[in-house]
Amino acid sequence: MVTRLLALFTFFAAAANAQITLTADNATPPRGYTDSLYLGSTAGLSAPTTGPAQVWDYSGIEDGALRVVDVLDVSENTFLPAASSTSPGSLRFQVFAAESDFYDGVDADGLFDVGRVVTDTAFPLTAITGNPNDILRFIGDTVAYEGRINTLQFPMSYPDTYGGTRIERTNLLLSVAAFGFDEVPVQARREFSESRTVAGYGQLLLPPEGQHPSTPIDVLLLQVERTAVDSFFLAGSPGPAPLLAAFGISQGMTASDQFYVFYTTNFRAPVLVIDVDGADNVVDVTYRPDAAGLVSGTRAPRRAEMTVYPNPCQADQPLVITMETPVEGGALRLFDQQGRLVASAPAMAGGGKRYEFALPNQLAAGLYWLQLNDQQGHPLSVRQLVLQ
Repeated sequence: MVTRLLALFTFFAAAANAQITLTADNATPPRGYTDSLYLGSTAGLSAPTTGPAQVWDYSGIEDGALRVVDVLDVSENTFLPAASSTSPGSLRFQVFAAESDFYDGVDADGLFDVGRVVTDTAFPLTAITGNPNDILRFIGDTVAYEGRINTLQFPMSYPDTYGGTRIERTNLLLSVAAFGFDEVPVQARREFSESRTVAGYGQLLLPPEGQHPSTPIDVLLLQVERTAVDSFFLAGSPGPAPLLAAFGISQGMTASDQFYVFYTTNFRAPVLVIDVDGADNVVDVTYRPDAAGLVSGTRAPRRAEMTVYPNPCQADQPLVITMETPVEGGALRLFDQQGRLVASAPAMAGGGKRYEFALPNQLAAGLYWLQLNDQQGHPLSVRQLVLQ
C-alpha cells in the first residue's frame, strides 16, 4: 500500500509539472476579439528563474493602467495579404508618435509581425530648432516588414531555441529652414535581430481576485534577447551628423533589450510579459488576469467611450475629457509606460459628461495612459496620451 501511494503521489506531482507544447491548434489566436491587459507596478518584482518544473509566483503584482484594445479580423485585406488581424497603436520617432495600425499574421510555422499602416501626422519642431515653421511629418503609408521573426514558433516546447531578423522602415518628411530643407524625404531604417529560447516550463500565479487565490496556469517561459540597429537617410543619402545630433540620434545607433514572455495554451496572447534591464532588474510588466479566469463581474473592464483633447498635448495644457455618460465620484489616473502612477485627480464633472485634468509641469515628453475609474476603483475607459 505504501508503495502504491508513493507511486500515485509521484504520478500526480509529475502531472502538475508536465510541460506543455504550443502548436498551431492550441496557440493560434482568434482573428477578432477585445483584448484587455494591465500595466502592473514593478515594485518588488524580480526576473523569473529559468529551468524545468518551475512555480512562478507573481500574485503580488499591483494593478496599474488598464488597456483595452479591439483586435480586428483582416484576413480578407489586399494591401498586407499575409496579415490576419490588426490592432491600433503608435509609431514613434524619438518623442513624436503617429497613430498606426499594426498587422499580425499566422501560418503553419507560427505567429509573426507583418507590417503597419501609418496615419499622416505632422509635428512642429519648435522645441528642437526654435522655429515654429519647421515640421516633421509622418507620411501616411502602408509598410510591409522585410524578413520575419516568429513571436511564436509552431510547435514550441522546452528547451527550443529559434531566431530571426526583420527590417522596419519609417518614412518622414522634414522641413528645417536652417538647413534649407522643405519636405525633404527622410527614412529611418531599423533592423531587429532576435534570439528566442524556451527557458523553462511550469506553473504561473497571477494577482488574485479579491481574497481568492489565483488558479495556477501551465505555461512556457520564453526568454527573448533583441538588438536593434538604426540607420537614417536624407533624400537617399546618409543623414548629416549635425542634423541627427539635433534629434538625439546617430548613424548606426544600436540598442539591446531582454524580456520574458509567459505563454499558455488556448489563450489569445501572452499571459505575462516582463522587461528587464542589463542588470536583470524589472523595468516593465504587463499581464492578462483573465488567463486564469480571474475576471469576475466586479473586475471585468466595462467599456465606456472617452475622448481626450488636446492629444498630443503639452505639460502645461489642461486636458478636457468627454464621456458618453457622466461619472461622479470616480478618479482620473495618469500612468507612464512602466505602469507607474504619475498623476491623479477626482473625476469632477463640470458639465455632466465633461471633465478637466491638469497635467503636472514636470512630466517628461513621451507616451502615457489616462484612465478613468468609477467610485469602486474599477477602470471604465483608458486612452493613450502623447506628451510633447
